[in-house]
Amino acid sequence: MVSARRTRIHKPKYNPLKKDSKSAVAKHALRQRNEKTRRQHAFLEWRAQHVLFKVAVPESTCECCESTSTPAEDPNEMKFDDNGYPIMKKNFRGIFANPLAHPAGPDPEPYDIPAKSTPEDKDEAEKKPFRFLDLPAELRNRIYEIALRRETQPVCVNDNLLRPSTDMPDLGNVLQCCTCNYICTPCQLHEALGTGSMALASACKQLHAETLPITYKMNQFSLHNLYYLMAFLSIIGDAGRKCVKSLRFDWKLPEDESHALETFVSHAKAYMLLLQCKQLTTLWIDLDVVNLLSYRGDGQRYRVMKRDMSETKAIGLMYSLRGLEEIRVRWRHVEGLVMEDWVKAMMGVWRLPRETDGSLAVPVEAEMTMDKKKEWCSVFWKKKAGGEESSLGRDIPIAL
Repeated sequence: MVSARRTRIHKPKYNPLKKDSKSAVAKHALRQRNEKTRRQHAFLEWRAQHVLFKVAVPESTCECCESTSTPAEDPNEMKFDDNGYPIMKKNFRGIFANPLAHPAGPDPEPYDIPAKSTPEDKDEAEKKPFRFLDLPAELRNRIYEIALRRETQPVCVNDNLLRPSTDMPDLGNVLQCCTCNYICTPCQLHEALGTGSMALASACKQLHAETLPITYKMNQFSLHNLYYLMAFLSIIGDAGRKCVKSLRFDWKLPEDESHALETFVSHAKAYMLLLQCKQLTTLWIDLDVVNLLSYRGDGQRYRVMKRDMSETKAIGLMYSLRGLEEIRVRWRHVEGLVMEDWVKAMMGVWRLPRETDGSLAVPVEAEMTMDKKKEWCSVFWKKKAGGEESSLGRDIPIAL
């Protein structure tokens, strides 16, 4: 008896190069693209979980903003006007943000249909608007001082406003003056800080030129390290630096933030921008001695810690600062580091009148104080109302 063997019919192996199967070739290419995309997404997920390419930078705080800090607003949160229409946002370059990137808002409410006009309405419409620019300059300046001065001082500048981003990749390439279509970067910065009004500054060139100087004269700005000091003074431009009267900053390097900021802190550039503040009269500094003696501008430690402040980079530029009337220097007490004499000598140079030779400087006669926990030492000096003491040059000059 012969058994019939069932034979399995094998389909020919798929050949994508076969010319008579164009649709099959297209399907095979699509499958390959999908597989490649899937592998790329899987690799990105693995990299995000196991490889740390960027350091998450926490927001720095100081003694002034710790108690008054408020959670930052969500930049993706959509805002609507009174009629329910979404408000267009602008970035630091003045370009309108893409409205499609925001979630859809509620249905807008219809506008109220005005009633028929009456003779009284016509009389009100014929009234001329108030001509603000016809007021004397003294009155306008007084109004600016009331409107632009923030109640809580100093004004701690949020670090997120000064960090590099896609909207503001280069600090030297920002818009410094408002135009008919764009709002400049300083106006947006002061609007976020509550020390300015974009509606007022962007109305015309004259109001823009009058309001920004008042903003810098009426407020004390606080920065959290040398990088943010350099970023702030770069953003406000040459016109803003000439009007700044009061500053407060932490004299230290970013340390762990340098990698996330993807930048090197230039000591010389930060000091040169500070020297361009020709009207600066008040300077409060929190000095981190160990940081300046241990770290470089890229956030890496020195192999051997520096011995004193005279060995830090570009420190000689700080001896050119003049014309200060109120100085406070505070530093953390460290065993083995004697900073009192150096701080008083530096303050003696800063209090000299502008364009004065530094060889005439003498250390300030002020007492060093310590807090209750004996962690911070501080020296405070303020110019007397009747003028500075006439003892300059009597003591031994400082060797610069």
